Amino acid sequence: MWDDGAMWAGAREGQLLLRRCQACATICHPPLPMCPHCQAMTWQALVASGKARLVSWLVSQDSADTDAAKPIVIVVCLEEG
Repeated sequence: MWDDGAMWAGAREGQLLLRRCQACATICHPPLPMCPHCQAMTWQALVASGKARLVSWLVSQDSADTDAAKPIVIVVCLEEG
């Protein structure tokens, strides 16, 4: 069984955990109830390598609060896919 609690537990440990199908090794994100490739429902955690290619980024602009820190949103392509 896998839920997003496992992902956040990994984040607390400084790791990005991905969900990988135990049957076919397909990485599934965002999490779904079953593997989109083979329909299996058994998962294992995979620690991401941390290597990625930056695809895009933006600085979020919230006009309601001009004093708030502007969050940066990034999109990356992980080495794992």
